[in-house]
Amino acid sequence: MMKNLLVSALFLSCVKLVSAQTIPSERVVLSIAPNATDVSFVVRTDANAPLVCNFGENEGIKTFNAATDGSLTKVEYTFVYASPNERTIEVAADKLVTLRIVQKKQVNGVLEVKSSVLQNLNVDYVDLVKHNKVDVTQCPNLEVLTLTFTGVEEIVLPKSDMLKSVQASPTILGQGSLKKVNNWDAPNLTQIGFVGASIDTLDVRNNTHLTSLICSLPAKNKGLRGIKGAKKLKELTMLDVRGNNLAFDQIPDRYVVDAPLEDFRYSSQGSYLVPKSKMDGLSVDLSDLFFTRGISTVREKTEFVWKYKANETAAYQPVPADMMTSESGKFTFDASLSEDEVLRVYCTMRNGGYPGIGVKGKNTISTYMLKLDKTAAGISGVTANASSFVVSATDTGCRIESSKPQKATVYGIDGKIVWLGQVPALVDLERGIYVVRSESGDYMKLMR
Repeated sequence: MMKNLLVSALFLSCVKLVSAQTIPSERVVLSIAPNATDVSFVVRTDANAPLVCNFGENEGIKTFNAATDGSLTKVEYTFVYASPNERTIEVAADKLVTLRIVQKKQVNGVLEVKSSVLQNLNVDYVDLVKHNKVDVTQCPNLEVLTLTFTGVEEIVLPKSDMLKSVQASPTILGQGSLKKVNNWDAPNLTQIGFVGASIDTLDVRNNTHLTSLICSLPAKNKGLRGIKGAKKLKELTMLDVRGNNLAFDQIPDRYVVDAPLEDFRYSSQGSYLVPKSKMDGLSVDLSDLFFTRGISTVREKTEFVWKYKANETAAYQPVPADMMTSESGKFTFDASLSEDEVLRVYCTMRNGGYPGIGVKGKNTISTYMLKLDKTAAGISGVTANASSFVVSATDTGCRIESSKPQKATVYGIDGKIVWLGQVPALVDLERGIYVVRSESGDYMKLMR
């Protein structure tokens, strides 16, 4: 009788011990693919503490002793039942310093990560296309996050000064592409590594301590069109922005003199999309590209070559020098270049600081075709040289004045001469858009 009571007491104590074993609120929740028969990963815990994992219904909670020699601890588990559906497992993270999951097809999602001690989260060569968002906002001490060859599309980083490195790329089969990441919230990042992303603009204005910036080989037709704060990055020793659509003002310069030139890669830039804010009537402002440094030790001057089409079906031809004015990268075109309401131009640019920037090793990049609306000039008078030539609108036409006697010509929007004579003069004009050119070469646009 006494023996039976002792056995019963021992059994009950064991049951209570197992039932008391729970997963803390700080945890990592992983999604397991259907029909998975096992799962494994490696960890490092604080002070070699044992790791507790919950493998789900009918599987139970298991404890794994940590390695005591300083090496990572490998966690391996074979499921009692191979579920035809997705399942989740929980990993206690209150003592979890490192979690590494590499080349594991059984894992298809990182659903939750909450840990005050986690420093390294490495999920690599794991297909996360189905669960393509990874949120680590509840990991204030995270230092390294790698999601390479996962196809992750959105990364949510913690607002933290601790994070040093973040990396992501599509799956081995090229599926998935990073579209969104809040790197702004991690001001002490030293490494950003995004390959195959679909990010239009990367803002690094708050990441001035970067030593390595990789945002290259983007998804098809999804290349970077801008890097905000590119010129503020003065600690870079490695740069790779190949295959995007960046111009000189959007590519960081090489300031660290010991940084190998071969570690600054920026080739195969596609056509540059000029922002609409840089276009005003028949004027284009590319002054931000006029001087730049690149891999040179001094600022280099950009060479601009413009071409235009007289109409939609015409062939491109060089813009004559006397049909365009330029000042420090700001260009204004003569309305008579176009035979209709739109002036079509594009520009090819070359700068000595960025040799080999174009496709197939070319030293030039080009803009997309710019459609400049002649009817949107929206001004009644602009002078190219206010000290010598002034045109102002009147009720019946315009007044043309000059500091010296000379002839002037007024052109209609179709390029035909509507008035030719000596100035100063008052000229009667119908309502419309005109270009006034002086004998000395000054010109201006007029709309009345």
